[in-house]
Amino acid sequence: MATTPLDTAFIAKSTLPRAGYGAFAARRIAKDTYFGPYGGLKHNDSLIAETTGYAWTIKNELGELIYFIDAFDPNNSNWLRFINSANTARQQNLVAVKHLDEIFYLATRNIDAGEELLVYYGHTFAELLGSNVTDFS
Repeated sequence: MATTPLDTAFIAKSTLPRAGYGAFAARRIAKDTYFGPYGGLKHNDSLIAETTGYAWTIKNELGELIYFIDAFDPNNSNWLRFINSANTARQQNLVAVKHLDEIFYLATRNIDAGEELLVYYGHTFAELLGSNVTDFS
């Protein structure tokens, strides 16, 4: 939480069921605003990455694993770990973008102050949450 840019975002109880904390806009955030990079431990252990719920997969141009960026440990991550997965495409206001083998979040529309920041984690995670993945196709 200490890395949260207080002029831009704040951490509070998520609006999503069973999500714990979430990140919210402290002010209006303009479309095309970037956040990042996503902070976490870089490792190659897929078993750990699959169980933490905080890992992004980084692959090379051949689709081969480079590493996971895993923000499970609050002491080895940043505030982006609090951005939850959208349950519907309509809720989503950020998209994950890979740049130079790092993950950044890009605002896909203007986000109002007080609105929760939500990105889509992908079909596998959405199915675990019970979300309708066809909504994101």
